[in-house]
Amino acid sequence: MPEIANQPLSLRARLLVVGSLAVVAFLGLTGLTLDKAFRDSARTAMQDRLQGYVYQLLAAAEFSDDGSFTLPPILPEPRFATAGSGLYATVSADDMVWRSESAVGLNLPVSPDLKQGQFVYAGPMDSDVGELYFIHYAIGWERADATLTALVFSVAEDMSGFGNQVSSFRRSLWGWLGAAALVLLAVQAAMLRWSLRPLRQVADDLSAIERGAGDQLAGPYPRELEGLTSNLNALIRSQQLSLERYRNTLADLAHSLKTPLAVLRMTLEKTGDTEGLLKQVLRMDEQIGWHLKRAAARGHRPLTAPIDPGSVLRRVAETLARLHTDRDIECSVQVADGARFRGEEGDLFELAGNLMENAYKWCRERVRVSCQGAAGRLELRVEDDGPGIEPERVARLLRRGERGDQRVSGHGLGLAIVNEIVAAYGGTISINKSSLGGAAVIVQFPPA
Repeated sequence: MPEIANQPLSLRARLLVVGSLAVVAFLGLTGLTLDKAFRDSARTAMQDRLQGYVYQLLAAAEFSDDGSFTLPPILPEPRFATAGSGLYATVSADDMVWRSESAVGLNLPVSPDLKQGQFVYAGPMDSDVGELYFIHYAIGWERADATLTALVFSVAEDMSGFGNQVSSFRRSLWGWLGAAALVLLAVQAAMLRWSLRPLRQVADDLSAIERGAGDQLAGPYPRELEGLTSNLNALIRSQQLSLERYRNTLADLAHSLKTPLAVLRMTLEKTGDTEGLLKQVLRMDEQIGWHLKRAAARGHRPLTAPIDPGSVLRRVAETLARLHTDRDIECSVQVADGARFRGEEGDLFELAGNLMENAYKWCRERVRVSCQGAAGRLELRVEDDGPGIEPERVARLLRRGERGDQRVSGHGLGLAIVNEIVAAYGGTISINKSSLGGAAVIVQFPPA
């Protein structure tokens, strides 16, 4: 249970959570913005409507001959004449107050002090009939006797209509936004499922390999996953080749030891020849060493950093120079800038050591080692000024146990080991005539 609890969320779950939060946040901010915009718009529309009512009252108002202020009993807006209609009007002056029939008997808030020509909006304000929104407009009315009377026209409207309008809009807005959120989340889930399908395919292919139902990631995969799947395939292939090499090596070792062991048994049983025993023991030691070196050739390992071949080649050259101090041999090592070996350093040591040791054995006084590479390729060339190798003998020398000259010490394993290492990396080896006069062994490695 603790392992499950500490297990990180899957990519799909993470993307769903992040995407859902983004959708909810976006739609929430959109809803709040639209809600505020609608409220402001509805408030502006109410203000314009109340201002229109004021203009209607102004158009209908007049002073009679006796100086009293009058408005016709039937106004353009019938709600002014209906009690409880939610629309109320008053006209106030210093010495009088006119009320619409809908406002009779109500205690409405007093209008503020205004300058002539000034509009003032106020509200919502509490009253006997609930919350009201007001507009006040002050004018100076010139009577027939040229006197100026200050009048304040006030119109109030019940806020319940405004509130109902906003509530209706909110229900519709959040309903649609909620539906849009569900649709977007469903689309997002479908998109994630479709987008992450290649990753599920990689996982399924790996499971098939584990079950033994496949040996490679089949694909095809999107371009973004090609690097990952290619490296995985290379890694799987490398492991398969290593396992196959180990199996073959064990089988070859067991087969190659049968004859020496039989000879040992027969020698012990019949003759007791110690010299023959020693010869067979040395032969078995030679065969065991050969097979161990063959199995140790690891080949290319994906996702490993390339190494500089120059340091390896120079160290091998220094070691061989110390071993051959009795001979005046000139050895030059040239490595091009950017040359890299994409493999195990031990393999390069084994390969370079065998080739350069052979060159030292056969040379007269010069050995030349060069290495160059580009675009992932690498070419290693080892040359000497010795007698060289005839073309018809090249294939035979690459086999185990073959030597160029029986008078030169060795077991004939050097070039065979080199051939095995090169094959493990998918490379090629060739032996040509060198410009120095002797043999030129050329090893080429393809891009990893």
